[in-house]
Amino acid sequence: MLKTKSERIRLGFNLARFIVFLLLLGVLMQISQYLAMDDLFSRQGLTKMITWLQTWGEEWGLLGPFIVMILAVFTVVINIPTVIVLVSISIIYGPLSAMIMGIIYWATACIVIHFIGQHLGREMVSSVLKTLPKKALSLVTNNLFRSVLYTRLIMFALPPSNWMLATLPIQARDFVVASTVGGLPHIIVWSSLGPRVINDVLAAKPGWWYSPEMIFIASYGMVLTLVVKYFLPNDRDSLASR
Repeated sequence: MLKTKSERIRLGFNLARFIVFLLLLGVLMQISQYLAMDDLFSRQGLTKMITWLQTWGEEWGLLGPFIVMILAVFTVVINIPTVIVLVSISIIYGPLSAMIMGIIYWATACIVIHFIGQHLGREMVSSVLKTLPKKALSLVTNNLFRSVLYTRLIMFALPPSNWMLATLPIQARDFVVASTVGGLPHIIVWSSLGPRVINDVLAAKPGWWYSPEMIFIASYGMVLTLVVKYFLPNDRDSLASR
């Protein structure tokens, strides 16, 4: 009886933490809307993001790039599309600097969202996973690194995937390594090709949707996933453990 009572208390505590997690996500979304950053896929929205980052960067002088990276981490946490932030940084500092800054702030953001997700949502998600059939549970828990890696290669930092992956029962090191490796190609591509592609899209340039750049951006994630899946050993769940 005591064990049953203990389990009920634990379940209630996990449920309460999960509710706090959901409330936090709601608050973050409200912050994004309050900052009027929910309309970034427009010329006005992109200009607003560039101006916002550039203003903060110029005010801090030599420390400007570091401040911009801190702001970029904040944008990931509140679910602002990371590709828009990368494009903005590329326009301000240039493609090479955007790649370096992108890798740093993306890895940092992954640490932050993993910390929050693990402390508020992991136990409830783990409880749900335990209800799965034994074979399905084993398939999920033994492939967490690959699951995060493939999701990042295909979806990169699409807002729903960030917090969904952060609540999985995966170690911080594996989560950050898989997210960084999976996000690296996207950071390189969007830092270099992003400004041109976004400009064509926002200007509604005829034929933008089948331009070589757009076709490449739309397909390279899937291709890389297939390549990585072929070479990634099946008996290893984590490349970080090598």
